[in-house]
Amino acid sequence: MRGGDVSFVVVLRSMLGSVVVALLLLVLFAVVFFHFDVQMRREHFSQVELTSLALQRHSIARTLTSITEDMTGLQEHQYQHGFDSWDDPHYRTMMLFEMETLCRIRQQFDQLRILDNRGQERVRVDCLNGFPVAVSGDKLQDQSRRDYFSSALVLGEGEVFISPLSVEQESSTSSASGRPILRLSTPLTSPDGERTGILVINYLADELLTSAEAGVDQPLKRSPQGGYLYLVNSNGVTFNSLPDGYPRLQSGGYSLAKQFPSLWEQIELSESGTVPLSQGLLNFITYRPLQQVDSYLPDYPEDLAKDSGYSSRMVWKLLSFVPSEQLQFGVRQYAIKMAIIVPLLLLILLPMLYQVKRSALQRRLMVGEMESQRVYLQTMMDAMSDGVVAVDAYGSMQVSNDSLEEMFCYAPDELMGHPVSKLLGRTIDEEAGSPLQWMERLMEHYPDGRELICRNRYADEIPMEVSVRPFTQGQKEFFLLMFRDITERKKAEKEVESLHLKYCHREKMAEVGLLVGGILHEVANPMAAIQGLLLELMADDEESEHPLLNADGRARIQLIIDHVDRVKGISREVSSFLRPASYSFELSDLNGIVQTTTRLIRFDKRWREIQLDEQLDPSLPPVNAIADQLVQVIMNLLVNAADACGSEPDRDSRVTIRSLSEEGMAVLEISDNGSGMSAETLQQIFEPFYTTKAEGQGTGLGMPLCEGIINDHGGRMEVESGLGEGTRVRVYLPLASLD
Repeated sequence: MRGGDVSFVVVLRSMLGSVVVALLLLVLFAVVFFHFDVQMRREHFSQVELTSLALQRHSIARTLTSITEDMTGLQEHQYQHGFDSWDDPHYRTMMLFEMETLCRIRQQFDQLRILDNRGQERVRVDCLNGFPVAVSGDKLQDQSRRDYFSSALVLGEGEVFISPLSVEQESSTSSASGRPILRLSTPLTSPDGERTGILVINYLADELLTSAEAGVDQPLKRSPQGGYLYLVNSNGVTFNSLPDGYPRLQSGGYSLAKQFPSLWEQIELSESGTVPLSQGLLNFITYRPLQQVDSYLPDYPEDLAKDSGYSSRMVWKLLSFVPSEQLQFGVRQYAIKMAIIVPLLLLILLPMLYQVKRSALQRRLMVGEMESQRVYLQTMMDAMSDGVVAVDAYGSMQVSNDSLEEMFCYAPDELMGHPVSKLLGRTIDEEAGSPLQWMERLMEHYPDGRELICRNRYADEIPMEVSVRPFTQGQKEFFLLMFRDITERKKAEKEVESLHLKYCHREKMAEVGLLVGGILHEVANPMAAIQGLLLELMADDEESEHPLLNADGRARIQLIIDHVDRVKGISREVSSFLRPASYSFELSDLNGIVQTTTRLIRFDKRWREIQLDEQLDPSLPPVNAIADQLVQVIMNLLVNAADACGSEPDRDSRVTIRSLSEEGMAVLEISDNGSGMSAETLQQIFEPFYTTKAEGQGTGLGMPLCEGIINDHGGRMEVESGLGEGTRVRVYLPLASLD
């Protein structure tokens, strides 16, 4: 792979992890899609079905309530017409008329009968699809063994008994062949409260569903969503006809409890719920008719309710079954959708993933190549001793090398993105213009570089030589600024200048020495003449018979002669000091050099107020030195001591000079009790042109000159001082070897 090209195999290998992630995401998508497309739709569908069943249950309750109201109406008609005996034809005709009227109105009625207190049918009307048929006396039957008769005997006035669902036929003329029957019974009483018989109504139970309206005009054989409705008694028997393609009803009903025991157990133990089946979706709710019409029901004794089993038998289940082919959702439909969606997603995602991975690999290769080039260039920049920084056209620093960071004491992140004026100090601001204009002007006027004073992060000034070179990268223009630290070069230039000044000073002093020597020579001759004339004058006066000078006059002339001798002595000392000396090393007496220098220094008026103590070791061995240079060193140190003592007028000034030997070295120590020096001044006393004296009183070259002379002699100088504590200078010179 070169130039960012990536092979097909490499891309496929890099896609393995992403493909796994994509597959996991597809699985997650399938789970979420299953939840929304199947489970949530099923929950919503089931909720609607359960709501429909609840409406159906409410409709059944209304129907049962209506039946009980019809029974109450017959009771009221009996009150109106009166009851004497069952042999009363008027009473029988009246009751037949009322019962036939109900049969015509209530087409769901199968039979209406009135039993006497012994269970014998006295009046009966069979309803054939709304057409009443009165049963003759010879066909009336004894129903004393029926549970609806025995149960009604214990009821009070206005109370109703509801029997369990049954398909048993009580008459050959009934139209309820194979259809479930719901039987309701209530006692009939006379106005004085005496029970005269039992009223029984047989109701076609499957019409409870077909006749229920539940808020709509059409019968609910099926739910609004197409579900088939079933009414199941407490024994798990349904009396409804199943749709085409499903098992037909046998005599006695279709038993869910026998055909599907586990399903019926789940239904029987729950009040309501949803059961997904392979054939479709089943929803159910529980209906208890004894509770729904409790205003008409008697308070059964606990033993009767227990023996009759009302609490267990009078529990119905309303079922809604939707076949799979009618559902718009489900596992099958979900599988079909996923079989279409997943390949489409893969056809879309895999090419996209391939392109993304290929682009990522190409970008990674390009970044790697750029990084290697950057490292290579950075390594080259870091190998340079000069500081280098790349700056954009806005003056913002982009990259720098290690040397620049060391020069200015910055970390890389403290420079990147910051303006270059951070390094140049106020240079750009003082010269005005934008950074781009400043760099262009620098390239134009200073192509070989310009000396600037820069500042590091601690605001220390650093002399730098700065040069600028332009370069471009892409469409952007950049500038390469190179910083060269010229601190050492500046120091070297100062040293050269210092040496030049020292040389000029020495030449000047040599000329002054020749001039002074000539002046002293000219002064010595008149002094000798004056001295000779004065001596001759005194001799002539002594030889005269009449001397003109008295004792006082002679004393004064002698004083003049003594001062002339002093002038001649000074002339001789200065002439000896100015006489050209040898600049070769030779055995020298350090004590003698000190004494000669102190004699000369005493002619300075500043020493009239200073006590000079000499503590010279007479046993000090000689040193190998240039005597004239040592005199220059000692005189310079004594002059500095005198100046330090002169700045403390309230103190008795004292300067001590002593010599001794230590560890093979001759030590000359000069100490004073003057003003002393601070620690900061003490660190700079050997720097050229550094002085604490007033302008015109010092050049700042004395101590560097002394240090240079002593270093040339193989020795060293040590200085100790403190403000107000005086100063002590120790000069170490190697002792001469006597071999």
